[in-house]
Amino acid sequence: MAWVSSKHPTAHTMNSYDRAEIICDNSNTWGANCSALKKNWLAIRIARRKGEEDMLIQAMQNINDIQRSMGIRVTVFEELQ
Repeated sequence: MAWVSSKHPTAHTMNSYDRAEIICDNSNTWGANCSALKKNWLAIRIARRKGEEDMLIQAMQNINDIQRSMGIRVTVFEELQ
């Protein structure tokens, strides 16, 4: 399933090489942001396992910031509300 971006509406129709080179609002490429999202989701899993609240909150905020810069749907985390 492709993400549909409000800031880059044709991104989901591009091939992966072209899409990876799109520059997002945070000055990173789409590909770099996808990589950062993956790492932050992993950080959430690790933080929950270890019970590290600060690391958990930071990873959730990072995910939301990246999603906003990409123009994709933002994940709602109960811990941030």
